[in-house]
Amino acid sequence: MYQKSLHSAHAATTRLRESVRTKRTELQWFRQNVKLISVLRGQMEYLEEFALLEHNYSCSLSGAIEALQASTLRLPVVGGARADTQNVKEAIYSAVDVMHAMGSSIRSLLTKVGEMNSLVAELGSMSAKELSSLDECRDLLKMLTTTQVKECSLRTHIAQLGGLCAGVTTAM
Repeated sequence: MYQKSLHSAHAATTRLRESVRTKRTELQWFRQNVKLISVLRGQMEYLEEFALLEHNYSCSLSGAIEALQASTLRLPVVGGARADTQNVKEAIYSAVDVMHAMGSSIRSLLTKVGEMNSLVAELGSMSAKELSSLDECRDLLKMLTTTQVKECSLRTHIAQLGGLCAGVTTAM
């Protein structure tokens, strides 16, 4: 009688341990998902900001192209035409100023793009590690389930053998 209650207590304890182990694994998986989601949310802000910067850059670049075209189209270049050197000089200075402004804008964008690139690379690396960890977790859970099934089978077999031995002993 004591063996039976001891065995059932042991079985209940084993089930509780397995349940706790499973819950811990699930909790770890959820924590990793929360980390991944928080990283992705942080990156989304940068991507949205980059879209705004890209739009501003495109508008600025279009304006610069139009200004340069307008400056160069005003210059007479055929048929011995003459031009006012002061106007040509101002047009060239204006074009150079626009080019300098574009250069500054491009340098500013390049640093932001470089930062974004490193963050995206880090995110990709982290995502790959997370996927690897999730695959490993899945494999471990499969192995745990298989082991648990074997353990239950062996316990049942032992219990059956114990019942047979008890029956043989009482028969003698």
